[in-house]
Amino acid sequence: MFFDDLMFALALAMVLSLLLPGAFGWKRPRHEVLWDNMVFLFFLIFLIAWAGGVWLPQFGPVLLGGYWLHFLLTAFFVVMLLFAVAPPHLHRTRRQAY
Repeated sequence: MFFDDLMFALALAMVLSLLLPGAFGWKRPRHEVLWDNMVFLFFLIFLIAWAGGVWLPQFGPVLLGGYWLHFLLTAFFVVMLLFAVAPPHLHRTRRQAY
């Protein structure tokens, strides 16, 4: 049970932390390096998805002997919250830079 929960949270955190900065261009304010953003998102999503997944009651389909839907919903909620709170990344033109 513990190992299944940990693996589900790790897998979701890896996928989402690679997807958000890479595909959608999400960046933390004042941090332009992509690797920093991925590591930050991985730990944030992993810890919150694991805690929320363990805390919520188990429901949904069983995969490899463990319930995974409550981890997915917790991780999805965290990602949507990050998108809502993060400022938009605006590209500056050459004229605006001067």
